[in-house]
Amino acid sequence: MPLPTLNHPHWDATRVGLQRAAQIVASLQKAHSPALPNALHLALLPRSFGLATRPLTFGEAALDFTTGTLRLSFDTGVDTIALDGLTPLQVYEQAKASLTAHGVETDAAAPHDAADQPIALDLGVAAEYAEGVWGVHGVIARLRAEWFGTVSPVVVWPHGFDLSTLYFGLGTPDEHHTPHINIGFSPASAGFARPYVYAYGWPLPADLTDARLPQLARWHTTGWTGAVMDYDSVAAMADPEAALLEALRGVVGVLRRVLA
Repeated sequence: MPLPTLNHPHWDATRVGLQRAAQIVASLQKAHSPALPNALHLALLPRSFGLATRPLTFGEAALDFTTGTLRLSFDTGVDTIALDGLTPLQVYEQAKASLTAHGVETDAAAPHDAADQPIALDLGVAAEYAEGVWGVHGVIARLRAEWFGTVSPVVVWPHGFDLSTLYFGLGTPDEHHTPHINIGFSPASAGFARPYVYAYGWPLPADLTDARLPQLARWHTTGWTGAVMDYDSVAAMADPEAALLEALRGVVGVLRRVLA
């Protein structure tokens, strides 16, 4: 199936705005759900429309990319906050007021960039981003179904706004002590102005980067070491999801030495 280009004049402003909103949703989840191993209580679940929390003590919070809204669901009803033009502090204050109106006390932390520039969203671009993230999520989900052993959920981390999953093989699911492979998708990060798919292993054998990677992939060794696939190159393929799945299979085949 095709993937959207994610190449528009308002792309950067929109992805940054969505990330700032996602950090508020993650703050609500942290305050209203128990801690989980590997800090999964800080991660959000990808959905076809955007992102959502796990079930919370009051219901659910969801970030709808397609409408540019933060949606709070309670047993007593649903409240919706339109994000465009609001500062993160204003979004946070409206969310807190909504919780209070439904009888929910919260100690969710206010966003660090609370007084910064307002969130600016192009809803067409945001909807394409939802489509792109969901498409890559589907590829990673199919890849995970082929793995034997322990894997983490496919989640989005609001701090870096990347989608990822960890594969521990037959080891204990502890990212700080157990060898693992990380497969993910980032909209941008230090050294990467454009979206990319990544894969790395921990701990990484010193000579692993001598191994040949599939055609779509290349080794990245600045700041961190792993395989990178440019989203733009993937999206330009005749069948990008099939091409990405095949490339990731080859990359995981190389990284499996980490789990040995």
